[in-house]
Amino acid sequence: MKKAQIITLSLCATSAIALLAAGFVLYRGISRFGQAREALDTAKTRLEGFYREPVFPSSDNVRREHTNTVTLARWFDELAAELRKGNVVSAERSPSTFKSVYLEKTLARLLQEAQAAGTELPANFGFGFGQYAGTPTLPSPEDVPRLMEQLVLVNRISMILFANRVKALRAVERAAFESQPTTTAAAPGAVPVVEPATPRRRGPGAQQPAAAVPPPPSGSQPGVIREGALFAKYRFVIEFNAKESALIGVLNALAANPTFTVVKVVRLNKDIPVLMPVMVDAAAAGGVTTIPGLGEPPPTAEPALRLGPAYPVCGLEMEIPMQVRMELDVYKFKGDSDGSGD
Repeated sequence: MKKAQIITLSLCATSAIALLAAGFVLYRGISRFGQAREALDTAKTRLEGFYREPVFPSSDNVRREHTNTVTLARWFDELAAELRKGNVVSAERSPSTFKSVYLEKTLARLLQEAQAAGTELPANFGFGFGQYAGTPTLPSPEDVPRLMEQLVLVNRISMILFANRVKALRAVERAAFESQPTTTAAAPGAVPVVEPATPRRRGPGAQQPAAAVPPPPSGSQPGVIREGALFAKYRFVIEFNAKESALIGVLNALAANPTFTVVKVVRLNKDIPVLMPVMVDAAAAGGVTTIPGLGEPPPTAEPALRLGPAYPVCGLEMEIPMQVRMELDVYKFKGDSDGSGD
């Protein structure tokens, strides 16, 4: 066989193999295309089936949901209106009127109520407004409305304490928000009255000094309802001495108060007396010494311990008032209210 024929046969064989390979690849491609088309048709059929399913609400359900939405909105409005009944809202902006009319009259009335209830107060007690009571300091006009609201709230809280006859009211603190106050010319002989600090004592039953009201969170001001918010609040701290029954009465009255009040913290402290006296040796105590030539001094009669029904050592009549520190949040809700007078 000639060389040219061999080359021709080889090329034909190679071409035949290439054609067979190309045909096989084309067959596989057509087969896969057919499978993909079948899968697409199946997916379209399933999608059309989904759209034909009754998954969307009917007209009756749409009307029912609309009715439910209206009902929920009405409930929300009724709840907001009920909460706003206890709002304290003031439009007063006169610093002199706030100080000479409202503050002085409120403090005088509270002092009378404290005396009638037998509640002890520190000297020159300002009920949290010692900065203005008896001093030439006047608040800024833009701060007067919120100061009026705080004054009304302090009056309500104090009246609750006096109605339950707490033994002593030691401190009333409010969240301060005022800008730099102004000072009027002091009258001749006028002496500024500063609310005294709580005295400090040492020992197991020592009373801790009153801590300042914690500052409001960043970006919020006491009594200012921000844009989009539903409420604002005032923080108050009161410290008083009361028995258990009086404390329970105060908590119940705060819960029943029209102004929405939340008791955040209650701290109790109580001095426990020594029921059995400790007998101390007179010689060790350095009280009585022996006189030379006269012998020992005659022994003194020890007082008899009086125990029994006629001399109780426990019970309600022997209860010692507790020292109470209470932190309150008084809420102010968005919207107008007609029940803000006091």
